[in-house]
Amino acid sequence: MASFRKLRKIGTKTKNLFSLNDPCHSLNLVLKHSIQTLPKAMLNFIIRIHNHFVSPERRATLLRIQAANNQPRLYPKKWIKTRWLSLGETLNRLLKIWNSLTLYMENNLPKSYKNGSERTNSPEQGITNPKIKEDKETEEEVEGSEFESEEEDLSLASFNAQDCHKLLVSKSFHIKMIFFSHLIGVLNNFSILFQDQSLEVFKVQQEIENIFNYFYLLSVIPSKRNTD
Repeated sequence: MASFRKLRKIGTKTKNLFSLNDPCHSLNLVLKHSIQTLPKAMLNFIIRIHNHFVSPERRATLLRIQAANNQPRLYPKKWIKTRWLSLGETLNRLLKIWNSLTLYMENNLPKSYKNGSERTNSPEQGITNPKIKEDKETEEEVEGSEFESEEEDLSLASFNAQDCHKLLVSKSFHIKMIFFSHLIGVLNNFSILFQDQSLEVFKVQQEIENIFNYFYLLSVIPSKRNTD
């Protein structure tokens, strides 16, 4: 630690040295705090989907649905919050099995709910799914449900297939999850880059500026941007 302080002190006296905290750790801290501003339904959905399929019987049922519909035979991945790349991998897996999850939840719906939904064929996968007419109404109905829970430990919470199904068939919720996955993927790509042993030291600062500029341009409207 003492030698590190000496290096930092030397760095203040020369332009050839600079002190840089671990960029991967910094990115993960940014992610950790920023996702807390997301709607609770999004994060709880990710956690509860995995927890529901811890059961071997439920996994077997999901595999049968995937095989019957010529879908990828995959399980949901667990989001491990202490691992930098885990959230991105979990989101990618959810999107890959989105259609089969929808069918699985449909099979667990009350008959009254099934009868009140309109069926349609997915043009992308050729799968028959229930369709909710108004996405806005769908997400409003889920508000106040278990997916809006403030509890941090959701491992033992009850699972409501109807609320989950409403989110799965909501186009707006699906788009939000795709966009969320894209943003996390960008962060993960930079984390992988910074851990690459072949990365030249002189490029690190430029890459940090690149990721800052990417999110700056994405989040700040043109009229509010600093042109300097």
